[in-house]
Amino acid sequence: FSKSFDNFIGGGYIKELAGYYGDNIWTSRMSGRDHFKSAGLYAYFMWILMKQALSGGEYQYFSFQEAMSKYHIGKIKDLIQRNPYYEACIDRKPRAEGVIDYFWGYDENRKPLPSITLEPHGLLAFKRGIHCPGIFIDDPLRDPENKLNPTIIEKVNRIIFTELLDMVNKGGFCHIVGTPQTWQDFFFNEKMKLKFAVRIQPSIISDADKIAIWPEWHNWEELNHRREMRGVKIFNQEYMCRPVYAENSYFEEKQILDLINSELTNLQIREYKQEFPEDKPIIDELNVVDVYAGLDIGKKAHPSHFAVFKNTGSMDEPHFVEIHQKFMDGWDYIKQKEYCDRAIEFFKINTLRYDNTRGEFESFAEQGLLGPEYEPVNFSEKTKNGMAANLQKYVINSKIELIDDSRQFNQIVAVDNDLQTMASPEGHGDSFWSICLAIPEIIMQVRAWENKPEGW
Repeated sequence: FSKSFDNFIGGGYIKELAGYYGDNIWTSRMSGRDHFKSAGLYAYFMWILMKQALSGGEYQYFSFQEAMSKYHIGKIKDLIQRNPYYEACIDRKPRAEGVIDYFWGYDENRKPLPSITLEPHGLLAFKRGIHCPGIFIDDPLRDPENKLNPTIIEKVNRIIFTELLDMVNKGGFCHIVGTPQTWQDFFFNEKMKLKFAVRIQPSIISDADKIAIWPEWHNWEELNHRREMRGVKIFNQEYMCRPVYAENSYFEEKQILDLINSELTNLQIREYKQEFPEDKPIIDELNVVDVYAGLDIGKKAHPSHFAVFKNTGSMDEPHFVEIHQKFMDGWDYIKQKEYCDRAIEFFKINTLRYDNTRGEFESFAEQGLLGPEYEPVNFSEKTKNGMAANLQKYVINSKIELIDDSRQFNQIVAVDNDLQTMASPEGHGDSFWSICLAIPEIIMQVRAWENKPEGW
């Protein structure tokens, strides 16, 4: 492969990748920009082209758009033409830049040897029913500079799992490279590891020790210069395998991770009742000032999320510790309300604030079925900004402790700087808003925010 270049740059990183592709027929790899992502697929196909000289084969190349797949195939053709080891390889379609159809001459009976082909496809518009010995998937979520619509991202993730993987014949290969857009992308899916050899390879291994993953190409000093020129967020997207949406999150991942207390237990209602029998004053047992809860009520397509906190400090110096959280997937409003009623009783919740923007609990309130603990909050741009800003204060000052739950974490960091959230199978930023609702001081300050004069 190196003979296709005038000045090929190798190194330990390239040697390691050669072994990686040689040892694994199902791979999923993220790495930095210009760090041998597409080139690794080019090299693999050129190896296949030589290896399958006598048997042939039909292979498929996928990108987000078919035009990009054709571009990659054109690059492979150029590399083949420049490589002296492929002089005997004959191009059946020399004028077709976006399609490969090669064969290695003729047998002893002057019959042409089988063709080895590579056809381009766009992920959202390819013909179903293809079956082949191998597929390449190159940047299926597009370049990080082009932020995709969340609905399209979810569709691409679904296509990868439900359609593309079934195309590969038994014993065949599938190699994926690209850049993630969200933490929910298939690249991070734990199920991928059951089939794929997954590699996440940011360009910088250690800032402290100034170690780059491919120093022969870009050393730490060069990468750091690019970071200073482009800014941390863009650099992280392009070189550090950080999802595009994650770099636009309202809270940084590390900020929330620092709040997670792995020793906290997500207490269940029955366990809590057993630990603190009804004949004992539960607040005294908890040694807290108050217990608060928040309920973000989801639409039909999204779950609701319920969060309960105890204040282990005082009202002047509060410190909120999460004692219970629950995602309510597909629950009707009656079931949600009944669960909250039980939680109020068992956790001795003083106030349960819920999102009343769409009035899902309005009929319960009109019938007098909501206890005095329930308090509605109507979301508006002002209330949302106020809640987020005040929650940020507690996060920065480490005045909140969270239960270690990956789904809750994902939905907190899913909210971006505009307080928007991309929908995913896990939710729609639900835990972010339930926590905002649960913290009492936040709500009191939000109301002051709502009532402030215009231009204040």
